[in-house]
Amino acid sequence: MIGLITSVVNYEIDIDQANFVAYNQDEMKIYPDPMLNPRNNNKWTNMLRTSVLFTSLLSIYMNYLRYRCKVQWLKIYYNAAKSEKTE
Repeated sequence: MIGLITSVVNYEIDIDQANFVAYNQDEMKIYPDPMLNPRNNNKWTNMLRTSVLFTSLLSIYMNYLRYRCKVQWLKIYYNAAKSEKTE
């Protein structure tokens, strides 16, 4: 979440400093590939993209661990409940 927030803040700062105009035809002619634009291809943007990637992967892994622990807990709980009913 922190990576996503910082990337949004970086985007807003870039837009504010560049006096962004949507669909600037001159800039599109200079940089036909948007990734060659200096605004998109600098060290801060790449660092934030990497941060977003790792935090996203970490959140996916943590959700998997949560699911796995939940399933294990439910198995233990239901097995204990079944053994109490049979006694």
